[in-house]
Amino acid sequence: MAKIFKFATGDLISYDWPFWIHLGRSIRIFNFSDPFHFPTVFGFPILMSWYPLHLITAFIGSFMRLDSAFVLYVLNHLAHYLLACVFCFLYFQSFGVVAALFGAIALAFASTFLKLHAYFSYSLAWFCFCLWQHDSMLMIPGIVLILAGGNLPFFVYTIPILFFLNPLYTIFGIIGCIPQLFVTYKFLKKTVRKKATYEEKSIGSIPPWHFLSLIFPMKVSLNGVLYNEIAYFVGRPVMLSCLFAGSSYWWIALLASSFLMMGKYVKAPILARCPNRLAYVQTIALVHLAVIGISTLPHKFQVVLLILQAMEIIFVCSKFMFPHPFLEHAQKPSKAFKTPLTEHLNANLGHYRVSGLPFPLMTGHVNGFRTVGYCGGSMLAEDAEYRNIPNNGDGNAHDWFYCSEDSHKVDDYGIKYAYMPFRDLDENKWEKTKLKYLWRNKNIHD
Repeated sequence: MAKIFKFATGDLISYDWPFWIHLGRSIRIFNFSDPFHFPTVFGFPILMSWYPLHLITAFIGSFMRLDSAFVLYVLNHLAHYLLACVFCFLYFQSFGVVAALFGAIALAFASTFLKLHAYFSYSLAWFCFCLWQHDSMLMIPGIVLILAGGNLPFFVYTIPILFFLNPLYTIFGIIGCIPQLFVTYKFLKKTVRKKATYEEKSIGSIPPWHFLSLIFPMKVSLNGVLYNEIAYFVGRPVMLSCLFAGSSYWWIALLASSFLMMGKYVKAPILARCPNRLAYVQTIALVHLAVIGISTLPHKFQVVLLILQAMEIIFVCSKFMFPHPFLEHAQKPSKAFKTPLTEHLNANLGHYRVSGLPFPLMTGHVNGFRTVGYCGGSMLAEDAEYRNIPNNGDGNAHDWFYCSEDSHKVDDYGIKYAYMPFRDLDENKWEKTKLKYLWRNKNIHD
């Protein structure tokens, strides 16, 4: 069980899980607002606020101690990968037991989908369910759950696949998604990303040489995107099995997705930000071709390839889940969220705001601290303008103090404390506290 806490790092412990904690507390008092960090609860898909199992576990977790709640969150996240594996096996079983198991583990545990963010496992699990149930009306709620799972780009890029398999049920599924799509659209059209240029949307474009990583997995970050975010290694046994697939429409999906992944390098049209996300389709196509190919081989060769694929997942694909050395040191939430800084703010912050909270406190959800607010690629354009943050479609400044630390707006916004480890602040406006890096605004009085 102690190994569960190695997941207490990165965005999982600093963004996803804290909001889940807040969501559970919100359900208990039936007040779905966020006064601490995010500008919306239901408009931002990656918050997973529409997903029933996420809501149920959040409610249960709200009655638990922090460490126990964290274990519940991670187990729910990982269980969805197993669920995806089961659904894939049932989908591929017409190709034989070994081929089905090969395809199931290849798709469910590809580096493309193995991430710390739970919205990857949630959406993937229900996509695999839709593959299995593509001839059944159960596909309709499955499509709704893909979107509710939180991975909007995955939903957008995989809908054409489901439409090809069953146009009618896919249309009904999209109709079922209208409430969430409407709320999401209303939010996204107000964000800085709405004005993003082609160049800004092209981050994550994959240069042609990088496709060598399908054979020789690379940990190379591109255009400011970490290597784990652009990973799409699916296993060399998969690539080998594809050679025996023969003619199939999946080759069209593979070639089209690979071309669009290259984005600006081939002047390809960019359907949405980060062309590398077309790797979702590329991986799905590769696995389908591999299952077709392996099913044509003698049984003993199938077993060998299955064993080799399992080894690839354990020793290669799984390593992309934790992007070392770009991860913070993992520690139990009970320790990470109870520090001298949190105790000082608990005693002195009151209803005011604090800027620049360090990892993993950034969102303020766990401790109930009001922060400056979310600042990133989907921040509200009006917030970016008010806070003097360059509106470049990517929200590149993640703290007010990169831009205008002494503006009167800091006072108007109620920023009482600022955590600033990079430099000293103006002592005419700010005074040092007894805690290192923590400054108090002299213009705000209790």
